[in-house]
Amino acid sequence: MYDKHYSKTNKKTEKKNKVCNLPTCEKYTYYFGVHFPDRSQYNNSRLLTWYLLNGILFFVVIFFGYALYVIIKQKQLSEIQKNFINNLTHEFKTPIASIELAAKVLSNPKIIEQPERLAEYVRIVSQQNKRLSAHVEKLLQMATIEKTKLQLNMEQVELKSFIAESVLEFKNSQNGREYNVTVESSLENAPARADKLHFSNLIFNILDNAIKYCSVTPEIVIRLEEFKNLYVISFEDNGIGIPKDYRKKIFNRFYRVPTGNVHDVKGFGLGLDYVQKITQRHGWKINVIENSKKGSTFILKIKKSMS
Repeated sequence: MYDKHYSKTNKKTEKKNKVCNLPTCEKYTYYFGVHFPDRSQYNNSRLLTWYLLNGILFFVVIFFGYALYVIIKQKQLSEIQKNFINNLTHEFKTPIASIELAAKVLSNPKIIEQPERLAEYVRIVSQQNKRLSAHVEKLLQMATIEKTKLQLNMEQVELKSFIAESVLEFKNSQNGREYNVTVESSLENAPARADKLHFSNLIFNILDNAIKYCSVTPEIVIRLEEFKNLYVISFEDNGIGIPKDYRKKIFNRFYRVPTGNVHDVKGFGLGLDYVQKITQRHGWKINVIENSKKGSTFILKIKKSMS
């Protein structure tokens, strides 16, 4: 007859003997050994709480670190937005005030008796109107480029002639500012595919920056060169230059190189952001370096047309 009690007891005894099977020591006849059968379970049960607490602490630190990063980022964006609004208000307020003053003078019937004065105030109104239009155009450019799908009207262009035409249009749009722009190229034919409107605006923005950030008479040299499968257009100026630490940041929206308390150059910090985005949409590349004149050289790399 099978004895269940004996079977259970026998199994416990075998298990105990198996667990407590200590290693023998041939060097000594008598020796003392201690066996801890539940050591791993004990350690795991004791450390489990510490593992859990450390995991929670790790996630808390990560969370607060991320929250701090977001707060600092939001503060920076708030400062940028504040500066943009201040610049925007000032840039619109000045021409509006000038137009208002000129309108008051022109509303005087006796102004007709002074043709030279009349012509001067008409010129002021026209000049300030162009200034306002330029500001609005920049804002429209920013709004257009932010569309999720900007449709580029890609056309075949000959770079040398296109650059020359764009420079001529730029000169006609200026209000008597003194500067010199020359185009240098030994290439007879440099075909590429581009959106003519946005490409022209890109050239306008680079030239406008070169003129604004210059303490002497601006001298700008545009060079068109060919390197393997690329056309390289460089815009070299004799301006105040851009410190190395700021050269990557100038393509960010609203960013302007710090000038302390001096605010003699007006703008919104949108021009080079537009240039960067149009460049990216075309699949081109642009960067800026220092030149021998201590000014800046913007280098635009354009892929050759495959057609």
